[in-house]
Amino acid sequence: MVDSSLVTQLAARATEDDSLGDRAKELVLAALESPDELADLLSTIGGERGSAGEDTVRPVTAYLREIRVEGFRGIGSATTLSLHPGPGLTIVTGRNGSGKSSFAEGLETALTGGTFRWGGEPERSKQSPWATQWRNLHHRGRCSVAVELAVDGAAENVLVGIDWDRDADYTDQQPWTQPRTGTVLGRRVPGRDPLGWAEALRNYRPIMSYQEMNALLHATSMKLHEAIARILGLDRLTSAINHLKESRKAPKDEVEHADKLSRELRKTLADVPDDRAQRARTALGRKRDLELLTSLATGTDARQQETTRSLRILSTLTAPAEDEVRDAADTLRAAHTAEQELTAHRARTEARRLDLLRQALELHAEQGERDCPVCGTGRLDGEWRRKAEDTLQEHHLDAERQRRVAERTAEARRQARALLESVPTPPATEEPLALPALPALTAATNRWFDAPTELPALADHLLARRPELAAAMAEVREQAAAHLDEREERWAPVALELSRWLDANKRAEPHREVVRAADQAVKWLERNETTIRDERVAELSGEIQEVWASLRQESNVSLGNLTLEGRHTRRTVRFTAGVDGEEGSALGLTSQGESHALSLSLFLPRATAPSSPFRFVVLDDPIQAFDLSKIDGFVRVLERIAQDRQVVVFTHDDRLPQAVRTLGVKARVIEVTRGMNSAVKVRPCPSPAFRHVEDARALVKDPALPVEALHLALPGICRLAVESAAKDLHDRHQSRQGMSREERERRWEEARLTRERVTLALGGQDELNDWCGRSPSRNQTLALCNGQVHKGLSLGPEAAVKGLEEFVAALGKLA
Repeated sequence: MVDSSLVTQLAARATEDDSLGDRAKELVLAALESPDELADLLSTIGGERGSAGEDTVRPVTAYLREIRVEGFRGIGSATTLSLHPGPGLTIVTGRNGSGKSSFAEGLETALTGGTFRWGGEPERSKQSPWATQWRNLHHRGRCSVAVELAVDGAAENVLVGIDWDRDADYTDQQPWTQPRTGTVLGRRVPGRDPLGWAEALRNYRPIMSYQEMNALLHATSMKLHEAIARILGLDRLTSAINHLKESRKAPKDEVEHADKLSRELRKTLADVPDDRAQRARTALGRKRDLELLTSLATGTDARQQETTRSLRILSTLTAPAEDEVRDAADTLRAAHTAEQELTAHRARTEARRLDLLRQALELHAEQGERDCPVCGTGRLDGEWRRKAEDTLQEHHLDAERQRRVAERTAEARRQARALLESVPTPPATEEPLALPALPALTAATNRWFDAPTELPALADHLLARRPELAAAMAEVREQAAAHLDEREERWAPVALELSRWLDANKRAEPHREVVRAADQAVKWLERNETTIRDERVAELSGEIQEVWASLRQESNVSLGNLTLEGRHTRRTVRFTAGVDGEEGSALGLTSQGESHALSLSLFLPRATAPSSPFRFVVLDDPIQAFDLSKIDGFVRVLERIAQDRQVVVFTHDDRLPQAVRTLGVKARVIEVTRGMNSAVKVRPCPSPAFRHVEDARALVKDPALPVEALHLALPGICRLAVESAAKDLHDRHQSRQGMSREERERRWEEARLTRERVTLALGGQDELNDWCGRSPSRNQTLALCNGQVHKGLSLGPEAAVKGLEEFVAALGKLA
């Protein structure tokens, strides 16, 4: 089958496609490999593990070794169906109600948790009305199904099964898995997961019942499309696309959410008359300035802080108090008045006088009393000294007054300067402040600072400029406070929106590379899906037609091309066929038997795909609607599959084992019988001829059977055994010679006597004579079958059965 090369085929195409990026190529191959592989790769790209669903387990490759059923469906006490765990054909036969299908349904339930028969689909079988009758009516204890699997290439076997408690419902299943090496059982593990067959059961389902075969071609076109896609291995490609889409969903949602917020933010910023908004729009350009955007959102941008700080300063401006200005002016004027009293002339005269007095005092101190050396009339005596000292003291007092006046003047100037300097200069900002009153304040402030130095003029300046300054400040203060409130109120929601985008972008940024690569990978896979599909459909059509050629036999219907069309919910299947040169739909032109053959033609390539871990194929009642010619073709198909697969066919139809014998196909035939209270027995099935021999032996051993009845009945059973063995020999020889079934049946019916039929089987009268001459009992057995059927037995019953057994065995060896 073709699907094992899917990864290799797509890997080669991806490698050769230069339009596909390296990261996208890696995603393509990882998605085709497994969900886990994809998740691991995504984690290396995006920094976190993507969605992968359940961890995958490497599927176990195995054959069926035995199926053990207890209390389930038609089987009461525990019964085991043993199978050869290797390639080959096994036919499990038994009448309707014998319990054989209970083994098939038990196997299907153990592996999948349900049966197609009970719900149309395994996953729906638990809700089917059939599920209420799953427990055997004759069994009162726990119910169970256990399937032993022979792992290919390993000494260890694996058991998988289901248990139900005594009063449990069908849905209360307890699945388990258990290894076994020889007779040593390992630890039982709940569930079927250790087998790793969950996905394989969907892709390569190895079990097909009559109901599923009947429903396959009558399913909706989309379901049929899905089934054929699985056959083609396209479900793996579809699964890879879906895994990629699912894995990219979360990161893509993050990226798309961030991009949506970005678009909304741009629109918001365009409508906000704010310098910050314009700067943010620029920062959101192709070369994003995330540092600036973050600072704008958090209010830590230096330019933004400068503007806010300036507005806050302006909103709290106050002019010097009127009382302070008046006091400062009064102080200036008072100081000026005091200065006027101490003129420069008085100061100079007084200084000279004081200098003379100081010299006279020094003279007096040196020479004592004497006449005044200046005027010659006065006398420098004690009285003079006292008066001179008083005069000098008064001078000291005047000097102190002058110092105080000077200090008062300086203090007046300092107070005036402090008032002048207490008014701040309107701040200069990079962002223009939209305050209409700000130019007037700047002018008033400049005039306020342009103060004269003279005390009276300075006093007049303070008194004159203070009202203008106070009025300008009040207007600016009101405008700045309003502008600040409006600015913050306008920017707060923008900052919140910007913060949301920054958070979303932070989450999305690591995923952008993932999303870009995943988008490219998905588009590439979807483009190649159609190409791969068409190529594989063409190949599958050849395989289907090959199976159909074996199954159709004498049907007039010839298959044409199979095509899969559409995608998603519009998937459909076109399957053409021709009848005597006229073309139409295969589904509309085929009979029920041909439809079943067509279903098998679709099912078998999938079930036997080389990439399937199931080394077995199980078919339950597949030939109900087949005529004899199609059964022959079906046996040939089974023979081919059984060369490297274990094929198990459950059937109540004796025509299948008969066809196997006729065509000389090597097969194991197992018979299932059911006794009282659902006691089911399994045994190797003898050929019909040997079954008649067993019946004859049973008659002979029956002590309750009257002798007369035995003598009358035994020849008839002997005749059935001989003719059955002869017919098997005849059919097999003539089939090898290429004779058609119709011709074989015609010749058989023309030979009415047992001797004639044995002669036909051996090839002629001479061959009969030669063959019978080799053993005296052979002629006796022929005579018993011919003349004694109506007259009764002429020799001892034990001798008759012994001769019959030798006769049938000898004919069997010739086959």
